[in-house]
Amino acid sequence: PGIETMVGLFINTIPIRVRLDAGVSVRDMLVRLQGEQSSLMQHQHLGLSRLQRLAGVDDLFDTVVIFENYPVDLNQATGTAHALRFTKQVGRNANHYPLSLIAVPGSGLVLRLDYRADLFDQAAVAALAARLVRILEAVVADPGMPIGQIDVLDPAERHQLLVGWNGTARVVPEAVLPQLFEEQAATTPDAVAV
Repeated sequence: PGIETMVGLFINTIPIRVRLDAGVSVRDMLVRLQGEQSSLMQHQHLGLSRLQRLAGVDDLFDTVVIFENYPVDLNQATGTAHALRFTKQVGRNANHYPLSLIAVPGSGLVLRLDYRADLFDQAAVAALAARLVRILEAVVADPGMPIGQIDVLDPAERHQLLVGWNGTARVVPEAVLPQLFEEQAATTPDAVAV
């Protein structure tokens, strides 16, 4: 209470583990996650650097979801001619996590996907963003859909995974292993066999 009158950086990065069960609906998973996180609120005072020291690792996670929720009353923010006015809120974060998804509420929810250019190229991140859009559209269309039924890939990606990268079929001669070994030894007699 009263945080809007305080000055400071009120950010707390909290690593969380989300269990996904393919048969559970997105709605039920989100309700469970909210309940789990709410029950842990009394422990969220522990800072990230302390958590890392206690865990004995520097990198507890490689992806961060940021929810920027600034309490601004846009009706009062315009003010009068002599009052301080709120005209636009723009923020830019330095990204030291490989992937960061930033959600900013307003008249519509704005999502921004930031990434480290030394780890991802623009095409890979565009593909990730397209998958995120597909997931969100599926969830909005049917929140009761089981998580395992959400189609993450577009048809071209699915074809590449299932056909393109697995197109390794070739004609195999009808022979027993000793015969194939003898033929290979005759073809390359100076090669190391084992």
